[in-house]
Amino acid sequence: MYTNGWLALITIPLFFGMGTILYSFYQHSASLPAGFNTSAVVPYFVITQMPAGVAGLVIAGIFAAAQSTIASSLNAISSCVITDFKQRFFNDKFKNSNDVTLARGIIILAGLLGLAVAIYLLMGNASQIWNLFLSVTGIFGVPIAGIFAVGIFTKRANTVGVLTGLVLSVGIIILGTSNEYLFIIGCLCCVCLILHSKLRYQLVIPKP
Repeated sequence: MYTNGWLALITIPLFFGMGTILYSFYQHSASLPAGFNTSAVVPYFVITQMPAGVAGLVIAGIFAAAQSTIASSLNAISSCVITDFKQRFFNDKFKNSNDVTLARGIIILAGLLGLAVAIYLLMGNASQIWNLFLSVTGIFGVPIAGIFAVGIFTKRANTVGVLTGLVLSVGIIILGTSNEYLFIIGCLCCVCLILHSKLRYQLVIPKP
């Protein structure tokens, strides 16, 4: 977790800085075609502005990075399903099945699902893919980070409380995207619930 945090301090300014530089470049030194999909501005810059050999190396690097990221993500999905669901809840029903074979099947299904979503976005010429990614990450990433923080820093949490917090967090974030007043009310309700649980825990008289 700490390594990821330090790397984020490097990668986030790098990625957003690259986008800022390209924006400035196409505002002053060149122009994009009309109706251009801004999600493809980096490959377009590489193809049109860099020498042939350097452009090939950069494109190969992009494909290699994407392939390694997808491979690790698919492996994480299969490991999560096998370890957290199959072995915990369905091990008796599937005790004769091979975990390795099942994990491979999950990887294939997840890969096909991801491919279908990618084709759908390409066919629709979605120019706001990055904004969609940020929206999904904001809706689910922050509550999941809270769950990890609870698991690391306290032992008082339980399954019901964690799932309740996850559902409430996602709901409040979705409300906040549509109405800021509902977002403020939801945050105040969560603060009240936290204070109530904190005071209740402190006022409980321990049994002799």
